[in-house]
Amino acid sequence: MNLKNTQLFESHAPVVLVTGAARRIGAAIALCLHQAGYRVVIHCHQSRAAADQLAAELNQKRPTSALVIQADLLQASEVDGVIEQVIDWSGSLHGLVNNASLFERTDLQNQTFIAMSRGLNTPTSRGLNTSTSRGLSAGSSNAQSPLAPTGKPREFVAGIAVTRFQKLLQVNVLAPWQLSLNARPWLEKTQGCIVNMTDIHAEKPLKQYAEYCQSKAALWMQTKALAREFAPLIRVNAVAPGAIAWPEGDNALSETMKTKLLAETPLKRHGEPRFIAEAVLSLFNNEFMTGQVLRVDGGRSII
Repeated sequence: MNLKNTQLFESHAPVVLVTGAARRIGAAIALCLHQAGYRVVIHCHQSRAAADQLAAELNQKRPTSALVIQADLLQASEVDGVIEQVIDWSGSLHGLVNNASLFERTDLQNQTFIAMSRGLNTPTSRGLNTSTSRGLSAGSSNAQSPLAPTGKPREFVAGIAVTRFQKLLQVNVLAPWQLSLNARPWLEKTQGCIVNMTDIHAEKPLKQYAEYCQSKAALWMQTKALAREFAPLIRVNAVAPGAIAWPEGDNALSETMKTKLLAETPLKRHGEPRFIAEAVLSLFNNEFMTGQVLRVDGGRSII
């Protein structure tokens, strides 16, 4: 196929946006969909170099078949511009994979419940003086300063620090919601589909990850709700991975914990990102599935 014919093919190829697609599971999804003939928009936040490298590899296989969009999903204003950038590049949209996610521990043992109005420097705990509130005395090792490192007041919502729970909700729930709503008019034109990346722990909570599990449960329900709202023109499904890509950094698991998790998996082995990618592709291809969640977990959800 010469360059002219290749460009003609790409101009008619379906377009899919994959968030968090620079590395790990997201990259596997982007690669799988590209191999299936899609033009792929690779969203990233901090992993720009990896995203550019992936796009270069895909464009080498098929010119003009991949684009990188960098946006911080914690910022609603940046989320709002993502679909517009996709349309500016391709003119159409056939699929959206909400893969980007935050995964953080919740230390409920040291959780401080504070009611604090925005802009105030002195927190109160439901009418109690902070010096007598649990864990808030000046000499307490668990005391949390009402000021953020910047010197500005730390924000609290419904007694829970914004700096953790709100971030999980924004990236794992609100950003997919915003992207799905913005993509709706374009997906209706192509009768496209949305695939959300939830988690088996949306049903069976993982200890020390209470807030994360709540956010994934919300995305699970969002999948079902939008499947009803967007039907019959747009299909909305989700994939719930099990032990596929081990957590990194502060959330890394010990070898003992990894062994325990695999022992609890009926197939007795660790999964691979390609298994998730294949599940996503199957949801794209099956035109009679909507509102469903595929558990790709080696059988852990049946235990």
